Amino acid sequence: MGKIIEVTAAVIRRQDKVLIASRKQEGWEFPGGKIEPGETAASALRRELAEELAMENILILDELYCICHAYPEKTVRLHFMRTLLPEGASFAPCEGQEVRWVTLPELFTCGLLPADRPLAEFLN
Repeated sequence: MGKIIEVTAAVIRRQDKVLIASRKQEGWEFPGGKIEPGETAASALRRELAEELAMENILILDELYCICHAYPEKTVRLHFMRTLLPEGASFAPCEGQEVRWVTLPELFTCGLLPADRPLAEFLN
């Protein structure tokens, strides 16, 4: 199986919707990224959201769900974190990606990446 890459992702809800972001030409995912050495899942998520979406003052609550997913070339362990975006807080994609709010049922039809699909099942 090789080395497992630790990754963190935000589950940000607003009313009945969750925030997802595009990943290059591959599909949609919960925003986040790789956990660097010395970082916790929460500190990595805070850094990634600031870098990718210019999100500040977020509140990371706890780990909602964790899963390992094996791609042909690597295995990732995804730590999905319940994350609060303060009311009225703005954010903007910084790396050319798109972001959108989708309902929980839309997670099954939006082109969610394979590693994120078990979370869609869990949330629904």
